[in-house]
Amino acid sequence: MGVAAFIASSQRTEHAVPHAVTCRARGLNQSGFCTWRDRQPTARQTEPGDVRDLMPDDPYLVVRGVSG
Repeated sequence: MGVAAFIASSQRTEHAVPHAVTCRARGLNQSGFCTWRDRQPTARQTEPGDVRDLMPDDPYLVVRGVSG
């Protein structure tokens, strides 16, 4: 998790610390934080699914209990 994500995730909601105070304490420019927060999602963030969704629940059983 990057610094901006850390500030956005819990500092304001869980600890009632304003973004400006957290930015100053972490050495992050507040305008940089606002730019990060208001950015459009990347192509990777918008593509559906996750590689982990394609994996079987127990890969060991898929190979009939044979390891190695």
